[in-house]
Amino acid sequence: MCQQILSTVDANVIVVDWKKGANIHTGYYYATVNTEVVGTILALLVRSLERHQGADKSHFHIIGHSLGAHVAGFSGSAYKKTRYQRITGLDPAGLFFRKKGRDARLDETDAHFVDVIHTDGGITGFGYLNAMGHVDFYPNGGQSQPGCYLTCSHSRAYEYFTESILSNEAFRAWECETLDQCTSLEGLNTTQPPDNRMGFYVHNPKENKMYYLRTNREAPFNIPPEP
Repeated sequence: MCQQILSTVDANVIVVDWKKGANIHTGYYYATVNTEVVGTILALLVRSLERHQGADKSHFHIIGHSLGAHVAGFSGSAYKKTRYQRITGLDPAGLFFRKKGRDARLDETDAHFVDVIHTDGGITGFGYLNAMGHVDFYPNGGQSQPGCYLTCSHSRAYEYFTESILSNEAFRAWECETLDQCTSLEGLNTTQPPDNRMGFYVHNPKENKMYYLRTNREAPFNIPPEP
């Protein structure tokens, strides 16, 4: 993902290495607690870049997968008054977060624009199914991904996002009226032109929306629109 971003836009990319704190083998609970710690440290790093390197918080785009999505949320919480420009949550972790309040997980107030991709949000999935951003995408219904087994659906979120960097026409999506419509497709008309695009080039509709789209079973995952 870093290489795709660097080859596409003029940007600096900072990778947060917190593998020791995210080691679920020493206890998943401790990893969830560490998301707030790492998020706070990330916020301090951003403040340092602002004060000493002339960075502007309005240009920051924080991207996090699974527990990393909540790290991004906690980092944004430290900027409630000014906020980052954008946070992207890639299948935010669900376990231990499903019953948390907005201040204890990623939510739409953590940045000027929060977009979320849900890929493994079923009852037995690793992800968080309910909408939590300004825009929430539910590829293939958001609960499991075609061609996937075990943890594969959870990983597809960052694979989709990485692929989306290559084209501003990829991953066209249709607006849903409700979460149930995004997951069941009942009453959703996908014969109409798409309403948005999932991933790097998402459009901010200025009001909260949910979207559905289909993907291929394997890379390339984008399904081009019919001519």
